[in-house]
Amino acid sequence: MFFTDCRFAASMRVVAIVRKVCLIFFVTEIFDSSVPFERAFIEAGFEVEVVRVPNIWLPDLTRWYINDLEAVIRKKKSQGYFVIFCPQSTELFLKEPHLTITYSAYRSWFDAARIRVIPHVWTPVKPPDSLEWIRWADKPRLRIGFMGRSYGTSRLVKVLMKSPMMFKQWLLKGNHLRRPEIIALLNNVKPFTTFNAFPRMETIETLIAKKQYYEEIELDITPRHSFERLEQHYRDYTSHLEYCTYVVCPRGIENYSYRIYEALNRGRIPVIIDTDVVLPKEIDWDQVSIRVPYESLDRIYDMILRDYHSRSDTDFIARQERAFATMAELQTMGWIKDLASEVRELAIDA
Repeated sequence: MFFTDCRFAASMRVVAIVRKVCLIFFVTEIFDSSVPFERAFIEAGFEVEVVRVPNIWLPDLTRWYINDLEAVIRKKKSQGYFVIFCPQSTELFLKEPHLTITYSAYRSWFDAARIRVIPHVWTPVKPPDSLEWIRWADKPRLRIGFMGRSYGTSRLVKVLMKSPMMFKQWLLKGNHLRRPEIIALLNNVKPFTTFNAFPRMETIETLIAKKQYYEEIELDITPRHSFERLEQHYRDYTSHLEYCTYVVCPRGIENYSYRIYEALNRGRIPVIIDTDVVLPKEIDWDQVSIRVPYESLDRIYDMILRDYHSRSDTDFIARQERAFATMAELQTMGWIKDLASEVRELAIDA
């Protein structure tokens, strides 16, 4: 068994009110986000046990891995724990946990009682040390940008881009993720690859192809086949973010992009391509971002232009300050304390 139990345990049986919470988190050697959740639930009066599971990606998923994970969840539930499962960026949705917290979800089959989408505040790119020199003093120039992996080298992505729209929209609902055992079975034949990244390449190609009709817009598209954890890469990326007014954030291998939060950290405006995405409720998205429906991708320039021309200098400055304030509030982790309170209220209502 590769799961490591640690810290806190208890033996009280749940009757009506949850007193014990088990946090099952995917972790890596360099990243473990379970600590603030553990602290918040302890402060809320719960007895807490943490189970840290080595991170796994969908191409490596096996049936025995699912079986082991579900066995641990069932065991903790039988011991009276309210089980919260966090697979981090791996879109692994299981039926066993009481609650799954994840960075991405699909509107078509989202169950708010069992899934909570949380903000991805632990991105590799750190918030700026100072906001003063990236603040807008007046209305910025209209600059649209994207820097990152394009998935343009994927043969499957290229094939799917040529598929009928109805088929692509069906794929983007992510129904295959509701049956992880099927993914594990397919991995026995050929490792499952996350193919739903094709909207990213479509977004990039649309921006480049239509730029000739929008001369007033500055466009900075910098695809990268890989993004290694090198200091120079981070400097290039943060400089790119700070150059932009609107940062295009199409989905990658998950149904969101943490580029959204990196843009907000620098007071820039995320342009979210809506691929049946569920966004965290902690952010007023209408105030700080633009959402472009996937089926309206060919109108992305028009939607950005409409937003840009409809706002005054004051509007842009206020919107940027709202983005700064939003990210500062998220960094306090108060929303995790709210989650702990909600779990207790759910138990009382039960």
